[in-house]
Formats: sequence, C-alpha cells, structure tokens
Amino acid sequence: MHGTLHTIAAALTNRNHSISLFSPHTPRNVPGIEEVCPRSLWGYYEERFPNVFELDGALANLKFVTGVWRSIVQFCTDLLASPEFESLVEKLKVKKFDAIIINGLYNDCALGFVHVLGIPFIYVNTGGSYPWTDEAVGKPLYTSFEPFIYSSFGDRMSFLERAANTIQTLGTKLLFKLRVRWPIEALWRARETRIPSFDELSREVALVLQMSHVAVDYPRVGMSNVVDVAGLQCTNARRLPKDVATFLGEFDGFVVFSMGSMKGCQSLPSHVKTAFQVAFQDMKDLGFVVLGGDMNLRGENIFHASWLQLQDLLGHKKCRGLITHGGRQSTTEATCHGIPLIGLPVSADQWFLLRRGRKAGAVADVLDWRRVSSLQVSSALGNLSHPAIQESAMRQKQLIHDRLRPPLEEATFWLEYVANHDGAGHLKSSSRHLGSIALYSYDLLVI
Repeated sequence: MHGTLHTIAAALTNRNHSISLFSPHTPRNVPGIEEVCPRSLWGYYEERFPNVFELDGALANLKFVTGVWRSIVQFCTDLLASPEFESLVEKLKVKKFDAIIINGLYNDCALGFVHVLGIPFIYVNTGGSYPWTDEAVGKPLYTSFEPFIYSSFGDRMSFLERAANTIQTLGTKLLFKLRVRWPIEALWRARETRIPSFDELSREVALVLQMSHVAVDYPRVGMSNVVDVAGLQCTNARRLPKDVATFLGEFDGFVVFSMGSMKGCQSLPSHVKTAFQVAFQDMKDLGFVVLGGDMNLRGENIFHASWLQLQDLLGHKKCRGLITHGGRQSTTEATCHGIPLIGLPVSADQWFLLRRGRKAGAVADVLDWRRVSSLQVSSALGNLSHPAIQESAMRQKQLIHDRLRPPLEEATFWLEYVANHDGAGHLKSSSRHLGSIALYSYDLLVI
C-alpha cells in the first residue's frame, strides 16, 4: 500500500510537482519527495499490527481488522499530542498545496488536515472499493452483485449470500465509523472546535483513485469521480542481484514464495513452514525464492532473501508461479506479468481476491494455513504447470494491459485535472448528500 503512494508521488515529481509525504513508515529518502512525518512516529505501525496467525477462530479476520483500527486511532492520538504537531501544521499551511492525496483505507486522521488546510483532497483506495468511500462519493451500495472485499462471495450470490453480504458491508461500515472515524473526529474536535463532521468532510472528496480493474476485481458500478488504476505500480523486470541470478541459473524454472510486507503475515506457524519446506525439497528440479525476514525455509533448491523487488522476479523468464497470501499489490503484480498463483490467505481481502483469481482460472489452488500439508503444497505446485492455468494467467495479463493509456498516466492525469479545475466540483454527484431513504427512493413505496 505504501509503495503505491510512493509510485504516485514519484510520478508527480517527474512532472515537476512539489511533493510532501506524510507517512508513519520508515522514510525511503526518495529524491524530490519531502518526508514530513515527525521522527518520533517513524515506523509506527511496523510492530503494532496484530499477528494474524495468533487470531485463530471464526472471528479471526474481524479481530485482525479491529486490531488494525486500534493502532490507527492510537497513531492519531500520538500525532496530535506530538510536540512537533503545531509546527507541522504551520509548515504545511505555508506551502500552499493544490491538493491532499489520502490513502482511503482507514486513514481518517488525515481528514483533519483537509479542514485545517482548506484544499481539495483525493482518496487513493489501495485495497479497491470501500463502502465508506462509496458513501462519500454518493455511490449506492449494490450488495446484490458487488461482493464486499472482506467476504469470500462472488458476484452471483444466493439469497442467503446476498443477505450475508449486505450485513457484512453495512456492518463493517458502521463498525469502522464507531471504532475509527468518530473517535478520530473527537480527537480533532478537541483541537479544532469548528471542524465539520468527518462524514461531511469525506463527502467533499474530489476524486477517488481505486486500485481496481476487471482483471483482478468483479465488475462494479462506477461514478464520474472514481477512476480504476490497478497496476499503476507494475514495471518491467530489472536485472537481479548476482547471487540470485547464479542460483536461478541452476534450474529450468522457479517459484516465488512471498507473504507480503506486513510483519504479521511473515511469521508463519511451524507446521506451515514444515509443509512448504518438505514440498520444496521434494521438487529438486524447481528452484524456490523465499522472501521475508521471518520465513526461515532452507534447502539446496531454496534461496532466502529478506527483501527483493517482487516484480524483478515475476518478470523473469524462468518464473513459473507465485505463492502468496493474496494481497492486492502482489496479486495485481502477478497479473501484470501473467504469473499464476497459489494462495495462502490469512486476513482482510485476501480470500476475495483469490476467489476472483480462481474464477478467472489463474489461481492453481487456495490452501488453508490451519490444515496445510506437504502433499497439498506439492499438488498445488504441480497445478501451476497446467496449460489451462498458464493460459488463463496470460489472458488476465492481456486484460490488465489493454487500456487507452497506462494506469500511472491515467492517475497523474486525473490528479492534475483536480488541481487545474479547483477541486473539480463538477464531477461530484449530488447523490452524496442524500440519505438512504431518498437515495433508494424508499419513500415512494409508501405513496
């Protein structure tokens, strides 16, 4: 998610825009991008997000999400109490920005800056479509055929699935407001007594850039100020480090194993590590590149790296597949390079994305980390080479690349459009001001 915003920021600096980046992640020191987050908050989330493997049970996903929410509210609390906060606000006011770009996933603390600076803002939805940003632009919720991203439903649901999808969508939106938006609003109101409600502030969003595309998502109804730009971070593979290239030269093909950048997803339980290590060692003609500091898989055909650019591996001519938790960035990058997947979902929207990929035929198998065995891993690895799966992965690659212009160009065009047209108020639908009764015309039913 953080990488997506950096990609957009870098593209804007290349077009001679001045960028100040506020991020609680450890700074990357990218030329042309000024990091303005107080030093005391650097790396804030890296140790605070819950370990998903310690949250077993029917409500594990909800526990994970609510754990993330607690961290986000605490971050806003610490930010507003920070000694550097007042000087940060004054520094941002002096710069006279054209717009604010906000990660739309739970990042409501940034809405306070929207009010203080009084300039247009844009959501970047790194996880696809969220019900709270849909509400902000006035998009009706079509829960009969648009599955909630934290569900495992498809776009053709039975009556009971539609009911469950509606409850999940509305319930999560309400919980988000109860646990994140309204507590953060109260924190800001203690400092800015005249600040509007955050529901009202969010409805003034000028544009939503969504990391969605029909190659990785189900089709959804659009709005005039919502633009799909999934794949904007996709690039051609670069030359691999010498030690990696030497290792891969010993095999006809290789598979990448990556559980993403979130620390909690890398801390695999011992039985999961054993299952994968045994399966990998049994396939001596296939190489395996394992990414992640806590993975600790070893073998003559296993190369372990704490970090490598994933796309440099996915774009390699010998890459045969990606074993992934199913995060949106990983699945999108695999789609861009035509690489089939083996899924090991653990939280959030990962079941949703892998189910979509399986429907498209580009996912060889989805494994349950609670009960995974070496035989299941071996079977899934065998499925990667199936011609139908390889062809489906290439078909999805063609879909995501068949566009009028590359998604990063699309994103920068619309960002500049908002800045050039004073917030592009003409794109906003008046539906965002309607309550549910008027929006769905329920009142007409009683006439």
